[in-house]
Amino acid sequence: MELEVRALTELWVEMAGIKRAAKNTRTITDDPLAVEIHKVLRRYTEGLATRIHEKAMGIELYSMAVERLGLKGPALATLFRMVGLC
Repeated sequence: MELEVRALTELWVEMAGIKRAAKNTRTITDDPLAVEIHKVLRRYTEGLATRIHEKAMGIELYSMAVERLGLKGPALATLFRMVGLC
């Protein structure tokens, strides 16, 4: 399960970067396709964040951190990945 959460978190990080680029493009241009791409990417990254949280709740340390710190989803999973806990 930890490997799956790690893989999904890494995908989320990449998607968040692409979403940021799409947002910048949408802001600079008024192209309808850029607006649509940003909406789709936002929806996918939010869905991925929810999936990461659901799967990671099966990891004891993650669920304890959610209770005590109030963090969840990719933010907490990324923190775990950075310190090598997951």
